[in-house]
This record gives sequence, C-alpha cells and structure tokens, in this order.
Amino acid sequence: MAYLGGFLQAEGVALTPEGLSALADEARRWTGHKERLDARLYRLLDLAREASALKRPLDREAVEKALLAREERFGLEEELYLKDLEEGVVALEVQGMQVGEINGLVVVEGPLPRGRPVRITAQAGPGREGILSIDREVGLGGQVFHKAVLTLAGYLRGSYASLGALSATVSLVFEQSYGGIEGDSAGLAELLAVLSAISGLPLRQDLAVTGAIDQTGRVLAVGRVAEKVEGFFRVCQTLGLTGSQGVVLPKANLPHLTLRKEVVEAVAKGRFHLYAVEEVDQAIELLFGRKAYWVHDKVREVLGEFRKMENGEENPSP
Repeated sequence: MAYLGGFLQAEGVALTPEGLSALADEARRWTGHKERLDARLYRLLDLAREASALKRPLDREAVEKALLAREERFGLEEELYLKDLEEGVVALEVQGMQVGEINGLVVVEGPLPRGRPVRITAQAGPGREGILSIDREVGLGGQVFHKAVLTLAGYLRGSYASLGALSATVSLVFEQSYGGIEGDSAGLAELLAVLSAISGLPLRQDLAVTGAIDQTGRVLAVGRVAEKVEGFFRVCQTLGLTGSQGVVLPKANLPHLTLRKEVVEAVAKGRFHLYAVEEVDQAIELLFGRKAYWVHDKVREVLGEFRKMENGEENPSP
C-alpha cells in the first residue's frame, strides 16, 4: 500500500491516510480478494483524480462519493430492474417457503458488473430421463453449465445408489432468463431445488444460494461472490429487509468477500446474514430447516414410489 501511496503522490494526487485506505479497499474489490491489490495503477489513478475533484486532499468520504457517482452513471439498467421487482414484473420471493423453488445468484456483465438473484424452479415425476435442464435443451447453456448439470446428476446417482437407477424425470429452469447461461456457480442451488421437487419439502426463499458442487457433495468456490451477495442485498432492501435474509456461499470463498460498507454494517447488525458451507448437507439443513438425513430419507421414499409407478406396481394418487 505504501507503493500505491507513493505512486499517487508522484502523480500529483493529494490524499489522507483514510483516502489511501479507501482506494486500497477498492483495489481489493477489483481483484476479488481481501489480501490482494489490483496492479492496474492507472485505473486507480483515474478514480483518485475523480475523488480529488470532490475534495482535496481526498479522504474516504470523497472516494465513496466518487464510486457512488460512477454507479449512478451506469445504474439505469439496475434501477429499471429493481423497479420491475417492486411492480411484480420480475417474479421473485425473498420471504416464506416454496417447493421446488430457490433463489440462485448470477452476475450481469457490463461497465459495472452486478449480481442478481434468479429464480430456479424444478418439477419432478416418475420417468427415466433423470435431470432435464430446459436451458440446456434450448441451447441457452454453455459447456461449463452443462458440466454442472451432469455433475448434479452424478451426485444424485451416488447418494441414492441403493435404489438402483434413478426412476425420476426432473426438469430444471432459470425462470425469466432469456440470454445465455454459463458457469457452474448455480450447481448447489439447482441441487437443492431438485431435492425439494422430489421430496415435496419446501425451501426457504429468504436465502439466496451460490456455490458449485462436485459428485461427492463438496461445495466448491465460485467467482464474483461479493457482487452476488451485494446483488441479493439490494433486492432485499428493495422488497423489504426482514432480518432473516441472507446468502449461502462456499466457505472457500470467505477470502473473496470484499463487500461494500452498507452490507458489512447490515451483517454486523444482524439485518442480513452470510452462511459459509463446505458440504451439501450443511446447505440442506439451512434451506430446508430440517436435518439432512431426514430430507435424504424423504427423497429415497419418493424415489421408491416413482419406481413402483414406473414398474406398474401401483397407480399414482388422483
């Protein structure tokens, strides 16, 4: 950080120690890691000069105002999105419980990348098709996204191998998503939606979920986790903070939580929550509000009923 301060002063920027600390915080956000600084010094210099126009020598308040001004300049799309949420044009729940529905998290690219929740839904019934991703079927999913869906199917086969071949068809879709989808960061959310759809047990809607998974049930790190947390926080602010809302994320992503001041303060006051998990079962207990073994038993029970229907041993209830 001393090198950064020397560079800025050599470029004619007058700043206080608090101003330098604020610029360093932003450099950490750009790298997405609490222990690293972005090496693109001239990008920081642009921000410092913008802040200097507000106050000289620049301090933390000037840097924060400059960042807010940047967000406002590029914020029309986000403003319209939040307005659509308020008016119900975008269907999203941040309270209550629903079967087969969960809030995943994505990042919308742009001059200022923004995290947003996306409603992922699942429907399950007897069949032999396994996991059917509607986004993949219509060509909206990229290769890494396809890999995540196949990994999810692998987890299900391994977890419920005692039942034999999976006697279920489960459809998955990202609702109100009309562009391409890439990445594996929704793997955990998709799995929880699938387990809910099969078991008939509801999931919490006040929690959003991000995280990849492997076939053994380990929760893996994902990218842009700070933006995703902040995106769900903004949505909860818009629709009304209840004090129970929060984000479930991989424990491996804790070093990447370079969060804005308002989110840090909300977490410190207990108005918003962060839950770091290492295994699928930890996420199951958070989202279902039940012990993981109980949820798995219910899934096995329903899969057994699906198998009987497939074999013609019984008819589905009217």
